[in-house]
Amino acid sequence: MDMPAGTSLDKMTEVTQNVEKLLKKHPDVTLVVSMVGDSSGQTNVASIYVRLVEKRYRKNHMTTNKFKDIVRLELASWFSFANPKTTDPMGNFGGLRPFNVNVIGSDIPTLNKFLQDLWQS
Repeated sequence: MDMPAGTSLDKMTEVTQNVEKLLKKHPDVTLVVSMVGDSSGQTNVASIYVRLVEKRYRKNHMTTNKFKDIVRLELASWFSFANPKTTDPMGNFGGLRPFNVNVIGSDIPTLNKFLQDLWQS
């Protein structure tokens, strides 16, 4: 999603949380993960990842494409001001999808300690 430049992080977070609530109402949704803002410091953008239950367990054996069609209509009805788009993640490696973790801060020693602890776990 993207909203006009200058949208505050708080406002973008609020909109994103409302979209998450809408998505979580679907019984076939098992996971919703959001990232508000981006690594370049833009506060007016958000990305949401949605995972569905395995197809054989979905209500009416709904396909991912059919689910995206339903979500597009819902988002267009309620959140058109946020320019929502549905896309497929890049790459799919045996059901696992790559992801990035961006850790941003100004306290370098604390960041280094955090990253070392994270790496070891």
